[in-house]
Amino acid sequence: MTRVLLYGGTTEGHELACALAEAGLEVCVSVATDEGAKVLPKDLAGLTVRIGAQDAEEKHELMTSGFDVVVDATHPYATSVSKSVREAAQRAGLPLLRIIRPKGDTEGCILASSIADAVGKIPPEGNVLATTGSKEIGLYAAMEGVGERLFARVLNVESSVEACRAAGIPDEHIIAKRGPFSVEENMECIDEHRIEVLVTKDGGNAGGYPEKLEAARARGVTMIVIERPEEETGIEKDEALRMILEGRFSL
Repeated sequence: MTRVLLYGGTTEGHELACALAEAGLEVCVSVATDEGAKVLPKDLAGLTVRIGAQDAEEKHELMTSGFDVVVDATHPYATSVSKSVREAAQRAGLPLLRIIRPKGDTEGCILASSIADAVGKIPPEGNVLATTGSKEIGLYAAMEGVGERLFARVLNVESSVEACRAAGIPDEHIIAKRGPFSVEENMECIDEHRIEVLVTKDGGNAGGYPEKLEAARARGVTMIVIERPEEETGIEKDEALRMILEGRFSL
């Protein structure tokens, strides 16, 4: 029986892991946090979950414990994680499949290379909705009028909320909810908080990017998009599923 080690935390990673397990394969999904594990079924035969970040040695030890193929289905902006998974797979002598998301439409958007770059491109007036996560929310502190103008939509977990508070964002400006969000939900958020600028990453279809873009265009909101950190090569989820089921993953 084929044994698959999948580094996930993304929608397509969860979907691929479940599809492989339902097809009768043994799948171990590695996620960094409890939040990444909550969306996975707990009673699906063949599916196990490993929670917690791994250093290089831990990755190597795990990969050499009987797996046939490694799948990197981590977020397109998690470049350091992808690099470490790729290096560990090479060291373990295992084939690696990288799942990629097609890039989104950025026509009419302001493009930025990073969150810091995006902050520098925010106009001096108008409310801003940041949907780039809580990890680097502190970078928005450089924005003019951050405490009055900035609204942050982050995961509804205490660590995300605390990161926003530490960045000087008042509680009434912290939107703690789990996405992805529909076009209608995005428009409601824009209307409720009188948003004029929306900052986001190009998270692709799975990350709810098209819905943000459509809502921003419908409401005449300026969209600042942080571009993908690097050009990636890989395959989409459905192709990975076919390849693994057919055994087409040799080095």
